[in-house]
Amino acid sequence: MSRIPLRYKMTLLYSALSALALTALLFSLYLVVRRSLVQHMEDLLSLSYTQLAAHTEVKDRRFIVEEDDELVLPPGMAYRVTDPQGLLLAEFQMSIPLANEPFQAGEAREVIAGTERWLVQDGLRTQDGLSAHIRVCLPLESIQWTLLTIRLAGLIAGPLVLLISAFGGLLVTRRSLRPIDRIIAATKAVAKGDLSKRIAPSASKDEVGALTRMINEMLDRVQESFQREKRFTADASHELRTPVSVILAYAESLAQEIPREGDAMKSVQAILLESARMQRIIAQLLTITRGEGTNYSMELAAADICEIARSVSEQMEPAARERGIALSVETAFGGTVTGDQSLLTQMMINLVDNAIRYGKDGGRIDISVAGTKDGLCRIVVADNGIGIAARHLPHIFERFYRADPARDRAGTGLGLSIVSWIVHMHGGTIEARSEEGAGCVFVITLRA
Repeated sequence: MSRIPLRYKMTLLYSALSALALTALLFSLYLVVRRSLVQHMEDLLSLSYTQLAAHTEVKDRRFIVEEDDELVLPPGMAYRVTDPQGLLLAEFQMSIPLANEPFQAGEAREVIAGTERWLVQDGLRTQDGLSAHIRVCLPLESIQWTLLTIRLAGLIAGPLVLLISAFGGLLVTRRSLRPIDRIIAATKAVAKGDLSKRIAPSASKDEVGALTRMINEMLDRVQESFQREKRFTADASHELRTPVSVILAYAESLAQEIPREGDAMKSVQAILLESARMQRIIAQLLTITRGEGTNYSMELAAADICEIARSVSEQMEPAARERGIALSVETAFGGTVTGDQSLLTQMMINLVDNAIRYGKDGGRIDISVAGTKDGLCRIVVADNGIGIAARHLPHIFERFYRADPARDRAGTGLGLSIVSWIVHMHGGTIEARSEEGAGCVFVITLRA
């Protein structure tokens, strides 16, 4: 039930309530009509009993029924007159099952005689010390047909009304939830990074209109905050480049003038190492900041991704050799990809650098470029290094995220974030698979 869209949940609830209300209405109508028809029959039966009793007189010390023009009985009526001992005095259209019903003087009652339903009224007539039992009966067949017609109408019209009600409810629900659909579409665009997307304002003053206005105001504040963060990152990166370059230059000059042994050289080397790391962070921050700009444009051209992979492999070979890591490249892709050659090269460098950094000494890194059956280009960079724990995998493409910050101070936490940005700029996908202690595999898919 939790996976059913809200519009269908509302329609089901509306239909269920409509069915309940319609059932209650039809049942109440049936009872009211039945009670009205039976009451009419009871009144008619009581009137007939009164007429029959008035025409039942004592003559020659016995009761007889005087049937004259004044005795007008309803069609289908049956009657029976007996003395207290059951001796038949008069009878008309009385069936044996009806005659055998126990005598119960009083109000009319319903009985089933054989296969028919009857309304029966019994009464005691006394005159000159004599008494007679009078029974009058009316068949309920006519009202049974009327009630059957009502039941059939309910069985046929009820589902039809419910179907029309459900269809109308679905239309109303869809129309009512249309602003919610616009909100969902806008938030999806925002989730993909388009902070300029806004929800079309609603003219209504209801809760949906208030929600739309609140979300738009929230997006305004989020976009403004994000823009301030981007401006600060860009400004800080630009401002830091010069002092860091100066520190690095003075540290390199100082390293040439002091003895190579001793604490002073260790301090200078630490300054050189951290200054170089700071330069890389600043360069990567500038890359990301420029990439997130709305006016950023790539220099698109047909790029030979196999040649890029081989070139990066040759470039990174010395760093891999220092740790005894074997670097291999396998290219089985005969086409090209449309993209920015410098960005694609940066993507490959970051992936291989990450594999070297977290690979194990004496390990291996395998780079493969191949085509897929659906005409895509598939790039795989795999290593057999320390791997990434499952809890860290969902976050490795986030900025400044490192699975183990204490393990490697040389990393910046921006390399994979830049890789993810480059891949998405080219309309591709990237996936990371890894197990802790069993290496890591990055799979990139680009349009050929």
